[in-house]
Amino acid sequence: MALSMSSGGAGAGGGMSMATMAHQVAPARAAAPPPPQGASTSARILAPQMLGTGEVDKRLRSSAKNSTHFPIVAVDLYGGGNVSYYPAVGDGGPRVNVDKVGSDLVLKCNDDVSYKSVRNLLIKGYGYAGVLGSNPITNGSKEENGGNEVTVIHRPHSVLGARRVEGMDTAVASNYSHSESSSSSVIDEHGVSSVTLHDQALDGSAPNGDDFDRVSFNIPLHSKKKPLTLLPEEAVGLILAKVKHDIYTALNDPSEENKTAKKSKNKNDAAISPTSVVEEDQYLPMPTTIPVPGYAASDATLESLIEACGDNCSEGMLFNRGTCALAGALRSLPNQQQQGGMIPSKLLRLTGTESQALMKNAQKHQLSGEGEHVEPLIMLIGMSAEGLEVYAVQLSRFSNSPDVPIGHYKFLHAICARSNDPLGDMEGAILEMRKTLSKTLPNREPCAICLYGSTSDQTKVEKLISKCWNAADNNNGDAVQAEVVGVKEGSNTKEKSAGVPPICVTREDVVANGACLRAAILHGRLDHVPSPISVQPVCTAAIALRINYFADEEEEDGDDDDEDDIKIIFDFDRRVPAGPYTLDLSAAECAYARANNGASPTDPEDTKKFEGSKNIPKREEAAKALQIQVVQKCQRTGKWINVGEVFEPLCMMKTEKNKDGKEEEKKVACESAALEISVSGTGLVSTSVSGDGESVVQALKSARASTIQWYATLLFCVLFFGGFFIKSYIDERILVRDTKKLLEFYKYSLPGSMHDGDEHGARYLAYKYRGRKEKLWRRLENKYGMPVLEVGEYPEPEEKEEIDLDDETEAGGEKNKSEGSTSDFDDSDDSDNDDDKGEQDL
Repeated sequence: MALSMSSGGAGAGGGMSMATMAHQVAPARAAAPPPPQGASTSARILAPQMLGTGEVDKRLRSSAKNSTHFPIVAVDLYGGGNVSYYPAVGDGGPRVNVDKVGSDLVLKCNDDVSYKSVRNLLIKGYGYAGVLGSNPITNGSKEENGGNEVTVIHRPHSVLGARRVEGMDTAVASNYSHSESSSSSVIDEHGVSSVTLHDQALDGSAPNGDDFDRVSFNIPLHSKKKPLTLLPEEAVGLILAKVKHDIYTALNDPSEENKTAKKSKNKNDAAISPTSVVEEDQYLPMPTTIPVPGYAASDATLESLIEACGDNCSEGMLFNRGTCALAGALRSLPNQQQQGGMIPSKLLRLTGTESQALMKNAQKHQLSGEGEHVEPLIMLIGMSAEGLEVYAVQLSRFSNSPDVPIGHYKFLHAICARSNDPLGDMEGAILEMRKTLSKTLPNREPCAICLYGSTSDQTKVEKLISKCWNAADNNNGDAVQAEVVGVKEGSNTKEKSAGVPPICVTREDVVANGACLRAAILHGRLDHVPSPISVQPVCTAAIALRINYFADEEEEDGDDDDEDDIKIIFDFDRRVPAGPYTLDLSAAECAYARANNGASPTDPEDTKKFEGSKNIPKREEAAKALQIQVVQKCQRTGKWINVGEVFEPLCMMKTEKNKDGKEEEKKVACESAALEISVSGTGLVSTSVSGDGESVVQALKSARASTIQWYATLLFCVLFFGGFFIKSYIDERILVRDTKKLLEFYKYSLPGSMHDGDEHGARYLAYKYRGRKEKLWRRLENKYGMPVLEVGEYPEPEEKEEIDLDDETEAGGEKNKSEGSTSDFDDSDDSDNDDDKGEQDL
């Protein structure tokens, strides 16, 4: 199979390459070298809608700006090793053919140059030119190498992310032999030392049982020399370096090849010379993307793939293999009979017809023009030598773009599994998917089935589908023949599900082409595509927590997959990205769980009896014994795999001085903490622990201090505001009393006058003289010549005598005297004019 202009492969027929579709063929020229400092390129600035705003997209945006002069490379490692590339920005030269590399790493045996070049690469970290020049790397055999013996590492990418051999999937571990140490070898049936797996730490030492353990390859390259140890990331990196080197060599003038090697008589010296390092910088930084199948989308595998791809690869460049196959299968093909014309693919025609039928049905029944009832449903089925993938996808956002005719993929369900017999397990996966879809979309059937993989695998799966689909329909009987009212003919629902939906067989390189297309869009190299393909993926792996409350006790060897110890956080088919999920932890809850055989409290009152100073030792013991391990299951019937290190969220290390005055770290138990866990769209798991860092004793003291402070604050508020209320009440009572006292005084001293019965005036006068009542009583006594008594102390008023009318003059004089005394106080009577101002109202 060719790389870009490939015409090989069966299925949907020949088609134009990814690179040729985006750029018209121009006169041949050499690939542009990296631009000098300060030089500008023709790359457009990535719009915000092209990339997200997360940390992953920031790194991807930076990589896109710094790699415009490199082509984008896509390698379908998990398939047949097909390769596709997208040209650098401004590269209008013709596309070149590069054969697929396969998935095996091939190295020469008993060759001094080969052994030394590989060893130098592993020690120094550079010298790929020497390794590539002295080893076939891929597609090599004894006959192709002049009868020289070769060592083949079969599919090294399948070992990525493995921590211990005993924890590997049986479908992978069965393909290799296992050695106890790196110095031992296993002899095969032909008497030749074979590649084996062995456990080691990341630095090459013995494994420690933590996240730094690795499974490595023990490679006997030379019968007279010590076997070499190669990590899976390094093996995959050699295959990718071979791909990039071939693309670089093909794009440049052939006369420029091997100039470095010609400068030195010793090939190995040339391989590690500074000149060869400069040449490596011409192709190693090429942005690389690898389609990842669902059964391999574990956290450890994804991290290893990012490391193997190099600096210009980030999480955003790892795509699901099914989405890449779908993007490549929907892409329109060039019309060979009409210049510039495009022919829509079979899958695109089927989904377009289904979309029109669903839209007409929605209009007929006055339904909304958006939603799952108008989105075509298809089934994606892929098979490789390692496993199988079955997806149910709904498509929307149709456009006229030949590269991206459909811009939105919504995944509903995913069934992925590693298997040594993927064809034998395929029937069960298809039937399980149909059963699941009958619950999610009970009145719908896929309008098409898209296959991807090798030509032979697709042929086998196509025959299997025809067989098992009809058998399932016959077994379901009336359930499959259920009618759907109002759905017009042409819509692929269960009303016309008597046969198998149309099957679309694709080219072998459709996955690599689709991955290259998606990466080129993210890097902003397709001006006619306004935004990247929107994908709503589902979780192809379950993520859970294994909580152990008895880590301080020696337990017998038990089953690590015991579901009683597993708390599932994100299950299969969960929409991703998801999280963060927060788990609040406390020492009191752990103490309760230890006292009840690991049972979690259901009522907040259950943990109260473990609080307080009396239970500090129990809480400290429980906090130190708590351990949490994130685990992941990549297939529904698989086993749980540890992800990362074991957490002790309620413990912290504190540096203290011992009796000798030396500093030493001591584990301190914390009272509470929060564990957050989230999963990205690609499957990477991220965790974080947060808390105040207070120990159990400190937390108790803080709680006591907080309680005392609370009660003190409450007492202060009661006294402060209560005092105001009491004072206000007392002042009001005094004001009412003085008002009555004044009214009774006026009634007795000036009966019938304007002051007699004037409650408002009396109240005002009492308020005005608040705090100075003695002065007010004294002035009233001086003014009217009679004492001011308390209420109820005045004698009963005497009856008035009849006035003789003849004595008018005398009566008039008394009247004038009475009227002249309407002003009780005059300002001249007191030197305190400010206080007595306006006292004429008395």
